[in-house]
Amino acid sequence: DLRGANLREADLNVANLREADLREADLSGADLREADLRGADTSSANFWASLLVCADLSVTENLTLSQITSAYGDASTQLPERLSGKRPEHWPKEKLDVLEAEDKWKKWLADIQDKYS
Repeated sequence: DLRGANLREADLNVANLREADLREADLSGADLREADLRGADTSSANFWASLLVCADLSVTENLTLSQITSAYGDASTQLPERLSGKRPEHWPKEKLDVLEAEDKWKKWLADIQDKYS
């Protein structure tokens, strides 16, 4: 049970979070590349500035457009069907390789920090 867990900036690359209770968890800035979140409950979870490249969110419960808009993904990020046509504008339309994804994520982070500071 990870409900309310502080996973801020955690390295969750390739993590198996299937069916995890992530309600109200703080995943801000977390590296979730290639993480499996199928069946996870993400109600009120904070994905601000997290990296979702190659993550599988395809059957994630309660994932919102607001949550994915606050994160960084690309064409490889698998979203629930109800969100599949609503990819955020800042997400590249192509699949990025691992190093390119990390570089672009860091650039996006710097851009949003400048914008909100």
